[in-house]
Amino acid sequence: MIVGAGAIGLCCAYALRRRGMQVLVLDRTAPGNGASHGNGGWICPTLSDPLPGPGLTLASLRWLLQPESPLYIRPRLDPAFWRWLWRFRRHCNEGVYHQGLTALADLNRSTMALFDALAQDGVAFEMRSQGLLCLFLSREAARAEQRHLFEMERLGCPQAYWFDPEPLRSYEPAVSPAVAVGLLLPGERHVRPESLLTGLQVRLQEMGVEIRAHSPVLGFERAGYAVTGVRTPRGVEPAERIVLAAGVWTARLAAQLGCSLPLEAGKGYSVTMAEPATSIRGPLHLTEAHAGLSPFVGAIRILGTM
Repeated sequence: MIVGAGAIGLCCAYALRRRGMQVLVLDRTAPGNGASHGNGGWICPTLSDPLPGPGLTLASLRWLLQPESPLYIRPRLDPAFWRWLWRFRRHCNEGVYHQGLTALADLNRSTMALFDALAQDGVAFEMRSQGLLCLFLSREAARAEQRHLFEMERLGCPQAYWFDPEPLRSYEPAVSPAVAVGLLLPGERHVRPESLLTGLQVRLQEMGVEIRAHSPVLGFERAGYAVTGVRTPRGVEPAERIVLAAGVWTARLAAQLGCSLPLEAGKGYSVTMAEPATSIRGPLHLTEAHAGLSPFVGAIRILGTM
């Protein structure tokens, strides 16, 4: 049983069914209706560094009370929230950052091959491979990012290409004259998330997997230390193995089993323009603004604040 029908839950269901297991997926709303919907769809190992990093604490303090900032944290009187922030702050150092960076690089080595395998197995979704273009208003900011990219190259990512203004605007005519430098990450891709979720649902149903919407998990059935099923509004659903892939709600579910997971809800924002007047060649990362754009068939999605 998979609890949660977002990208992670559906991919878990696919992998387990491919291994011959009988799989049931439950979701509290509709499949793919949470964090998996409306994001930019970037598949970007080169940018997959840990969020807590050196210097982020001071930057976060500056952003804390600015709703228009790239990272906005609304203070609230909640002891658990402040414990979480304190733990986050403790990880904003060089040693922990590089441990996380190496772990993520190892995890991402098979990412593109796994997406290719999904497509080859009949999962229909929109995927494009134009790379990711990072744009900078100053050469200093580009140089700072380039130092990070050198480290990612050492960990196995493809080399980035440096674009000065004239060749940059030949490559991507939509770029403003205010942009000083572009760095193209050629190995990155992007998908349209809702197409991936729909494609996974169709393929899973073909494989005999039941996906049950509007089936919230209310609690668990146990026999000693073993979890034997879940309670839903329709009754008890037995299961030999249970995967919790319910996003931030996983913490609440795990707490019923005596497990404490330090998860805090995050919220991202996007706007999707259908049939835009301007086209872009591939996804753009507006680096200093911490914003992005993803082109899809017949649309552009603009991504903003976390």
